[in-house]
This record gives sequence, C-alpha cells and structure tokens, in this order.
Amino acid sequence: MDNEQRIEGAFVAARQRLDRCRVALNRYAEADEFSPAEIRDEELGDIAESIEYETNHCKLSVSFLLELLGLKRQSKSFELKFKAVANSVSNVKYFDEYVGPSTDAYDLLYQYISSLKPMFASNSKMDGGRSVLTNILQQASYYIRETNQLPKTEPQLQKAMLVPLKMAFPDVIRDPHQPKQTKNYKPDFGIESIDASIEFKFISDSNKASSALGELYEDMKGYKCHSRHMCYGLIYMTEPFLSQATVDAELKTVDAAANWKVFVVTGSAMQAA
Repeated sequence: MDNEQRIEGAFVAARQRLDRCRVALNRYAEADEFSPAEIRDEELGDIAESIEYETNHCKLSVSFLLELLGLKRQSKSFELKFKAVANSVSNVKYFDEYVGPSTDAYDLLYQYISSLKPMFASNSKMDGGRSVLTNILQQASYYIRETNQLPKTEPQLQKAMLVPLKMAFPDVIRDPHQPKQTKNYKPDFGIESIDASIEFKFISDSNKASSALGELYEDMKGYKCHSRHMCYGLIYMTEPFLSQATVDAELKTVDAAANWKVFVVTGSAMQAA
C-alpha cells in the first residue's frame, strides 16, 4: 500500500469514527427523552461510555491522519485543543431539535475532519452515500404511505422525511448554515458527510406546481455552491400535476447548474379536518 492509499484510508477511518460518534449522540438524546425514568440514568451512563469510547478513537484517527499528511502545525494545534476538552468528551449538550445533541470534543473533531474533506472529495464513499440519498428521495412517497405519515403542509413533509434521512445519514441537520448562501436561500436539510443539501416542495394543487418550480429556479440562482457540492430538490405532489420528464425539460431550458438534481414523486396527503 502506497502512502496516498494510507492517507485516504486514514481519512475514511476518521470519517467512520465521527459517524459512530454521531450515532451514539443520537442514541443519548433518544434515551434522554423516551427511556422510562427507572432505567434512564443507567442507560444514559452506558451510552455516555460509548460516546467517550468512539470520541477517543476518532481523536486517534484524526491525529494519525494529520501526522500522515505532514501537517505539523495543525497537528500541534489539534492536540492542544483536544486536551482542553478531553475531560468532558461525554458531556452532552443540546442546541435545538434539528441540530441535535453534541459535545465540545465532537465539535472539534467535526471541524478538523470537515476542513480536510476537500482533499478527499472524490472518494467512493461519498458517491455511494449520494446514491443512497437519491433512493430515499425517489422512494419518498412509498415511505410516507407505508408509515402513514401523510402530510398536509411542507413542514410536515420535512418532519416525515427527517426519519429516513437520519437513519441513513446520522449527521443530517435541518436548516443548515451554508457559507455561500444568499439571504434568499436556505436549504431544508444539509448532509455534511456527502456534501449535499436538500430542498422540499409540497404541492397540493395545480396552481402551486408552477410556483414551486419557480421557487426552485430562484433557489438555484440564489445559491451558487461549489462544483463538488450537490443540491437536491424533491417535489412531493398529492396528484400528478407534473411529470419527471417535464421538470427535466424545464431544467434544461433554464440552464440549471449541473450540481442540482430535482426529483418528482406523487403521494397521498392528510385530508384537512
């Protein structure tokens, strides 16, 4: 194995460890909210140990990666910063219901791994992750129907889709900050591990169909993301007001950016009371 392969392998290992940290943090939040009172403390303690274990192994992965890359100054800075939070790696904090739980150590690891990610943007894991995301979006109507989470508004659609997205991508966040966004565009979801953002549109009548397309066009103009970032749009309709072929043709007409993909699905909606 040559040095380039070792470096890429080290990055993948660090990324996987970070994903395991996120899974453990999500488990902690779920146990904190839903576990019965008589077993909550014990369960939280067990999960906290898992958070500490995964965090410390992720730290070792990042240290090794920085060493392989020969980034001595960054490595020294990382070691000092981690030392400052080493005694609180399992102290979980909450921002809000969309960003979810975190720790100071996780935030630090996330920062360093994210800063190195552009060096490995073409790795196969990212391509595979984007294929999984495409499948989730294209099967959205099936998932919603089978789970009986029929939406009647766009926020309800977003809430329903957060579940399969979080199962596949533990690092998904809602209303993510995008450093290159304009004030007119803010995606509904962001997935840092595959460098992607998602915008949902809910259409319940034919008049909304054309306006939803117009809004997506404005989003495309308003958010000039870098060429490696992928932006996904999902148009969820209660009736077949639009076809995928129609949307694809219109995207060509407006010369949509190559890193935008828009999917059209037809599903059911909850009837208004």
